[in-house]
Amino acid sequence: KRRKGKQPLKSSNKVSSTLKKQRGNSRNKKNENEIIIIDNDLLDQQVKINKLAQEKLLLQKQINDKLEREIMLLEK
Repeated sequence: KRRKGKQPLKSSNKVSSTLKKQRGNSRNKKNENEIIIIDNDLLDQQVKINKLAQEKLLLQKQINDKLEREIMLLEK
């Protein structure tokens, strides 16, 4: 399209509009969904790691509490 009183569109503008159309097609949307699924898998894995870390900390706290009780008994 030509606009009155303005220069014709530059070729870079034409390329960018083409790229926008390519980004919007359904195949690329499918790829975006796949990336989200991968991210969800990584998120699930991180949640499991965090739960294991919390369990480990809880066990260490129980061991520390037991050792403190033993120290208190020895000090008496």
